[in-house]
Amino acid sequence: MSIPIINLKSKIELLKIFSNQDSEIEISVEDNGNFTFSDQYTTLGFDGPELEFIDNKFMSEEERDAIFAMDEEDLVLQADLSQTITERIKIISAVYNTNSVIAEFCGETANLALMTQSKEQHADIMKDITTERVLECTSSLINTPFVFDHDGETSYKMFNFQDQLCNNIASTQLGDIDVNVYCRSSLVDLDDD
Repeated sequence: MSIPIINLKSKIELLKIFSNQDSEIEISVEDNGNFTFSDQYTTLGFDGPELEFIDNKFMSEEERDAIFAMDEEDLVLQADLSQTITERIKIISAVYNTNSVIAEFCGETANLALMTQSKEQHADIMKDITTERVLECTSSLINTPFVFDHDGETSYKMFNFQDQLCNNIASTQLGDIDVNVYCRSSLVDLDDD
């Protein structure tokens, strides 16, 4: 079942009342898009968002799969980032006032870094990540998958599906809920940047 949810962080806090319970949780969706979560004691109701008014549109799995092709043979980079690393990305991104993480491909390895817009400050976050292909380029990755509150590590995969374009997926958890963030990036030759 897929349910479009806005203000996820506050909803997760509310849904935590059902965690570590021995009772069964029932989820129901009404025809008008509103939905409820309930156990034998409590029912939480949420108004479904008006999909035409939200910026980050809900899409079905079929629509998502058509837009974000992720074939394992196109895999370029795969990295598991601990919560310590994502917390560092969050803090440094805020201080540097940047919304991107730079993936620097150096042959058979890659580094993740952050820098200020003026490039006067630079932080290497992770070094020597083994890549799936030999590349000499950079890619600017949106930092959203790393900076929102989550629990546990984040698995990041980058797929080079067309010319210099990449589809990326970051997978993590927020409480007991699996969260996948999809985004795109470009591979830029070192000579071009």
